[in-house]
Amino acid sequence: MYGGDEFEKEVLDYIVMVDKACETADADTLKAMQTHFDMSCKLEHMFWDQATDCMAWPDILGSK
Repeated sequence: MYGGDEFEKEVLDYIVMVDKACETADADTLKAMQTHFDMSCKLEHMFWDQATDCMAWPDILGSK
């Protein structure tokens, strides 16, 4: 999936949408966007890391 042309097209389309949103966003919105991007990168890394290392997911919602 990640190597396919359709996935690449969707990613590139999304990049264009985010770049366009950044053009008119104020400083607070840009900071929030950066915070969300950073968290998504961490979660993506955790997702792939747990697949190889059987990492346990943290209880981020405090439900335990």
